[in-house]
Amino acid sequence: MTVNESGAFFFIAAAQVGGKGKGLVRMWMKINGKDVDNSNTEQLIPDPTFTAVLVCQGVAEVKRGDKITVVFSGSEVGVGLVVKKPAGEPVVPSIILSGWRIGLNRRLRQAANQEASGSRPFLPPTESALNCQPCRNCRSQGRV
Repeated sequence: MTVNESGAFFFIAAAQVGGKGKGLVRMWMKINGKDVDNSNTEQLIPDPTFTAVLVCQGVAEVKRGDKITVVFSGSEVGVGLVVKKPAGEPVVPSIILSGWRIGLNRRLRQAANQEASGSRPFLPPTESALNCQPCRNCRSQGRV
């Protein structure tokens, strides 16, 4: 996946894992070919009839053009990502990767800019949630 704008992003990969044997499947993320620290996940495949969904997720500050990849390894030949086609149902894909930009909404960015210029206090972290709507408490304290 290539990032189309700079900022903080939440990425999540979900893989269907299993195989024809027993072993561990590991999955982690890379940014521009470099392993993302502490992103590795693992799932034990105890027998060939077993499948599971292995999830790897995280938040990263990235720049436009950065490349996000998901990689996996199997401890034994025959275990890894699998795809299934149940009769009369949609395909179970081997992996799904999603990512979206996270950050402050417009009102909070304006408040941060005003804080930087010294014109008014910035909202404390407990009030800087995404999509924060002005409440009576913020209004009474002159924050909106």
